Amino acid sequence: MWKKVIVVPDDSADGEGGRLAEGLEHAWAWFSVHATQRMQLVNYFIVACAFLVAGVIASVGADVPVGGCIVSLFGVFTVDRFWDLEKRTRSLVRIGRSALIELQHRLASDCAIPALELAALAEADTANSGHYSRSISSLYAGMALLFGSLAFLCAVLAAMQIL
Repeated sequence: MWKKVIVVPDDSADGEGGRLAEGLEHAWAWFSVHATQRMQLVNYFIVACAFLVAGVIASVGADVPVGGCIVSLFGVFTVDRFWDLEKRTRSLVRIGRSALIELQHRLASDCAIPALELAALAEADTANSGHYSRSISSLYAGMALLFGSLAFLCAVLAAMQIL
């Protein structure tokens, strides 16, 4: 397990280094809580979608396409709710990241170790490696499209049963 170590240039708890350490600890705690929450939301979303898709398949398999249509529409609603939670959590993660970038910049300057600007380096590297936001948004958009398509197909099947 990793041990948390905060390096500060001034050892006095009352001095500038103590406040910097407290700031880093606070910013990291904020960032960590919301980044973890963000990944947990994605995990819960995937599980919820698996159950909803299974519900649509079971409804259509039981020759009740109206039920599949209802479950699919609920799937679209579920995607929308999770996507809203994602947007909010993403903004909270960005707030924490901004504080970390600033505090790590100050720490790197005080210690004369530019490599301590970890958050800024990670931010700069996202141009090459992609963004969580894009991947997560693509997941939500894809599932919204899937549930919308399933709702349409189930509605067509229900209409064919009536005729």
